[in-house]
Amino acid sequence: MIRDTFVALDITPADPARFSGSVRTRQLAHLMAADVAATSQTFERTPPPDRPPPA
Repeated sequence: MIRDTFVALDITPADPARFSGSVRTRQLAHLMAADVAATSQTFERTPPPDRPPPA
């Protein structure tokens, strides 16, 4: 959900066998807020599609 909605990231759970998480959203006037909770993960931003990855 994070990768599809916010920014392009590669996400790896610290322990894939025990991963859990949730996303709750709420409309606040004209804004949409999201509360994201999950077990430990590492995030690595992926390069934009028009730029090659760093060497």
